[in-house]
Amino acid sequence: MTITYVTEKLEVTHANLKESHFDDVNLSRTTFHNIDLSHATFDDISFVGTTLRNANLTAVSIANCNLEGMTINGVPVTAALAAWQSQQNP
Repeated sequence: MTITYVTEKLEVTHANLKESHFDDVNLSRTTFHNIDLSHATFDDISFVGTTLRNANLTAVSIANCNLEGMTINGVPVTAALAAWQSQQNP
C-alpha cells in the first residue's frame, strides 16, 4: 500500500506495518502508544521537544546526534557525557 501526499489526520490501530518505509513525512504532534520499533532505523529525524516514557531502550545506539538540552531522568546528557569523558581522559 502506498500513501502519497495525504494532509489529513490518520488513525491506525491494531496494524502490522513491519518493514514499512517513511520518507519526508511530518509526524509532529503525533501520539504513539504501545508501538514496537525494534530494530528500526531513524536517519535525519527531528525529535525536538519529544518525550519518551516507559520505553525499553535496551541496545539502542545514538550516533552523530545533537544532544543539547536532552535529559535522561532529569540528568542533562551533555553534562553526564562530559563528566564521563573527563574520567576517561584524566
